[in-house]
Amino acid sequence: MSSSLDPRISVVIPTYNRASLLPSAVESVQRQTTQPAEILVVDDGSTDATSDVLARFGDTVRRLHQSNAGASQARNAGVEAAGGEWIAFLDSDDIWLPGHIEAIGRAIRRTAGKADLYFSDMEMEEREGGGSLWAHCGFRIDDESLLVDDGAEWVMMHRQPMMLQTSVVRRSAYLAVGGLWKRLRTRHDTHFFIKLGVGRPICAVAGMGARQTSAEDPTNRLMSAAGPAATGFWEESVAMYWDLLGSVGRRSDDRRRVLRNRLADAYWRLSRTEVRGGRLLHCIAPALGAVAADPAYLLNLLRRKQVQ
Repeated sequence: MSSSLDPRISVVIPTYNRASLLPSAVESVQRQTTQPAEILVVDDGSTDATSDVLARFGDTVRRLHQSNAGASQARNAGVEAAGGEWIAFLDSDDIWLPGHIEAIGRAIRRTAGKADLYFSDMEMEEREGGGSLWAHCGFRIDDESLLVDDGAEWVMMHRQPMMLQTSVVRRSAYLAVGGLWKRLRTRHDTHFFIKLGVGRPICAVAGMGARQTSAEDPTNRLMSAAGPAATGFWEESVAMYWDLLGSVGRRSDDRRRVLRNRLADAYWRLSRTEVRGGRLLHCIAPALGAVAADPAYLLNLLRRKQVQ
């Protein structure tokens, strides 16, 4: 196919009140050794000087604006408006390293565009442990790129080795799985990669594609405003795993078993978070949910406690 020989890649950058950081993100795209077909910035209802910053880039950047609806909806809007067959994502508070698009494009050509997802490594910020995301995940490949026919094993790793900022996705595949679920504000990427990767071909591409920045207060990062210490994180985890169980085929018994175990874990951690917050009555329902999701989960938890 002609698109695999000369991939047309649209870049989608969602942003919200990132006037001070957005120029670095856009400029890191413009410094790519291989230029994308277009750059779309989706302003998610910013109230700072974002519109003035975008105006400085003139016609080199397509600007979209929406009322504040969250990062997932902003990315979805960008994909809908994009003209390329492939979508590359970047957050407005991170930067691409210069050879990212060139490496991904080479992998697309090398594999004749067979994958629905191409992803490279990520240089993590110090708050996230620094260094390589792949190293943190225990993930590696021994070639310039590695294509697998079914990405389930990779996307269902305890920590996924892919992030949106280093991913290039076939636009039609993104739309086919419904894009990013706007119900999720903190687990949307995990949910998306599992829906996209299970039963579909994906390709890992060697090298660092992007650098996560530490330039601002982490509570104001676009990707996630709440971590595992927050009740909302585990509420979203419960919703995510229920949805994934509904999308994984009945014949995928092993995958369903893993998802049920993770659902039980999410329920249990939600229950514990409620206890730590002093909301004792609120802890009962999620504790019962853990038992219903995977009865063996609490038994295994008790066994581990006894061993310790």
